[in-house]
Amino acid sequence: MGGGYDRDGRVSGWDHGSDVWEGVVVVTPNTALRLLRERTPSPATPGEPLSRQELADLINAQVLRSTERSGALDANYIGKLERG
Repeated sequence: MGGGYDRDGRVSGWDHGSDVWEGVVVVTPNTALRLLRERTPSPATPGEPLSRQELADLINAQVLRSTERSGALDANYIGKLERG
């Protein structure tokens, strides 16, 4: 498939129902998640934003309270979510 436009004015080659264009995944950063985390104060370090690990710990604690199963999120996974 070429890289022009189709008759509806959309980019040809783009699967408009997904984030894939001719087999290439388009990564969209989750800036809303990052901004919310950065606006939340760290409970451990006054004056600093919530770290990715602190967010993961808070989510894991909520998962445990809600499901009685331990969560498995860590700072690395939160970073992946933020980067898209």
